[in-house]
Amino acid sequence: MEHYEKSGLGLKAARHPLVLALAFGVYRFFDALKPPPIHLAEYVTGGLGIVLDDVIAALVSWLVVALIVMLWQRWQQKIV
Repeated sequence: MEHYEKSGLGLKAARHPLVLALAFGVYRFFDALKPPPIHLAEYVTGGLGIVLDDVIAALVSWLVVALIVMLWQRWQQKIV
């Protein structure tokens, strides 16, 4: 993977097939498991609660994937 700037993390890194696969897997993990901050959104009445838990799972997934990519970049820089 090439070096990605922090500001373009969502744009450049997301185009890499491995990052796309990682993001999908992490999202599905959080969407299926529904840890405490995510499952609380289901208590919102109506269809908003159903959509809100997916949005929160996506945001948590983005944070996890961004952290993984940044740690990977630092590790790659120390090797070279």
